Amino acid sequence: MAKKITNRSTTPAKGLDGTAGTGKDRPVKAPYAETLSKLAPHIKMHMEELFSNEEQILKQLRDPKQMNLLMKDPVQFFGKSKIEISPLLKKRMAAFNLEEQFAAQGFVLPNGQIMNPNIKITIKEK
Repeated sequence: MAKKITNRSTTPAKGLDGTAGTGKDRPVKAPYAETLSKLAPHIKMHMEELFSNEEQILKQLRDPKQMNLLMKDPVQFFGKSKIEISPLLKKRMAAFNLEEQFAAQGFVLPNGQIMNPNIKITIKEK
C-alpha cells in the first residue's frame, strides 16, 4: 500500500491575541482584554467578574425595555437580571447620570438658528 501524503502545516494556529497556539504558556486573550488592561487592577478584577456574565447580559439587552433600563439605571438593570455586581461597581453605576453624560449641546448656525442634536444609543449583539 502506498503512503498517502497530506499537505499539513506544522505551524501552530494563531490565537485571538496573535500569539501562536493556545497552550498554557500562550493564553488566548478575550476580545475585551485590551480594554481591561487599561483599567486599574482593582477595577479590572470587578469588570472580569461582570464580563463572565456577558451572555446573560446580552440576552437581557435583546428587550428594548431592558436596554433603556440599563442606560437609565444600571444598578436596577443588574438587580432585575439577577447578576451580582461588586459594591464598587454598584457605587460607580449609581453615580452614573444619563442626561449628564450624554447631554446634547446645541449650537448656533450663522443665520441664528439653534440646532439641538438627538442622541440615540443602540446596543447590538455581534
